[in-house]
Amino acid sequence: MRTRTPTVLLEQLVMLLVLALTAAQCLRVLAEADAVSRQAQLQGEAAVLCQSLAEVIRHGGGRPEQALERAAELLGAEYDGERLRLEDSETGLRTEALPGPARIPGLCTATVQAFLPEDGAALFRLEIAWQEVGGDG
Repeated sequence: MRTRTPTVLLEQLVMLLVLALTAAQCLRVLAEADAVSRQAQLQGEAAVLCQSLAEVIRHGGGRPEQALERAAELLGAEYDGERLRLEDSETGLRTEALPGPARIPGLCTATVQAFLPEDGAALFRLEIAWQEVGGDG
């Protein structure tokens, strides 16, 4: 009479292998979900930073160059006459603002963008516009 021990052991080994493969797949899915969650969180923070910078620029008013210069003064940002640069100390995200083209007389535009600190990839972009009031320049 033959014993069934080798067959039982083989079945248990196969079940253990299936369990290990399933656990590895679950860990991979969880790691991908974590990466997607972090990316979404960074995009949300980038949107808030861009919106805040846009509001300060629009509040500055005047021509785009004047508005960017005033915003740089208020925020302690770097402005080189062409673009405003601001780095967030908490997230490391870099935010930039560039004056836009004047398509309509009296309407000023600018582009505000947030970039990743590691590779400089753009995370969020916002186009803003405001009315140039008076002749203060």
